Amino acid sequence: MTGMALLVCCGWTVLLCLSVQAYENLALHQPAWQSSTWRSYTGADLAVDGRYTDLVWNGGQCAMSIHGQTAAEWKVDLGAVRSIHHVVIQYMTENEVWDEDNWFTSTFLGFSVYMSNTTNKEDGVLCFRDTNYTGATLPNPVNITCPYHGRYVIYYNNRTHPPYPEGYSTYTYSDLCEVEVYGCPSPGYYGENCSLECPQNCQNGYCNIVEGTCFGCTHRYIGPRCQENLALHQPAWQSSTYFYYTADRAVDGQYTDLAWNGGQCAASDGGQTTAEWRVDLGGVRSIHHIVIQYMTGNIVWGGDTLPLRLNFTS
Repeated sequence: MTGMALLVCCGWTVLLCLSVQAYENLALHQPAWQSSTWRSYTGADLAVDGRYTDLVWNGGQCAMSIHGQTAAEWKVDLGAVRSIHHVVIQYMTENEVWDEDNWFTSTFLGFSVYMSNTTNKEDGVLCFRDTNYTGATLPNPVNITCPYHGRYVIYYNNRTHPPYPEGYSTYTYSDLCEVEVYGCPSPGYYGENCSLECPQNCQNGYCNIVEGTCFGCTHRYIGPRCQENLALHQPAWQSSTYFYYTADRAVDGQYTDLAWNGGQCAASDGGQTTAEWRVDLGGVRSIHHIVIQYMTGNIVWGGDTLPLRLNFTS
């Protein structure tokens, strides 16, 4: 292929630019579990029963773990992977004023909240970990923003690596009177009242519950909203053609074989001093960015500064 091709394109992609809301409490009456239970009337399910008017340990409305533990964990199963916006935790108070003199602040300090697709918190994402609150500043209830997807919401606290800051208890507890998990019942929707559909090319149908941006994209789509490739299968032209390596091969959606004779790349004729290629989008379009995949001959791309896939933002 001596003297071959000033313009050789294996792919040309043109992509389209593109308060607290009324979310549902997805945790209400869902199955819950805790690492230990103080008494039969302090079970994990009491933290998702919708009742939290009596915040004492024996009021029948709060979950409570066994005393003297160095770690405490509580979780709720939302029944399926859900799109979450925020989590609200109401901690036990003994119906007393919530301030630094309330003993329960010392057991609440240092807590974490996770979102996971499994019962293991380590498989999920950390929504929040308290490292700054004191007994005087710790809110109750506490509202935690957690714009992720998952099936299990997990509360965790520990006292396994002393010393701890002033105001922390020696042991830890999960004395939870209510845990509310607000979000959309279906992961394919976002926005107020969960009425807007996620962009169709979001991976697994998931998108940010507030903005609708995708966490990942299906094949050949990129960008915050996995926009449509406007160039795909559109009419293309080039100033010269080397054998049968026509312009349309750069917009056919194929670029797994980047050799000159792989049938997936456009190529101009050799010996030219200029080369031009263009695609007709079929109308005036609003463009966000353009991606160009150049031919490599299926050899390692050795350019130190020139990227193999060029991404141009318009």
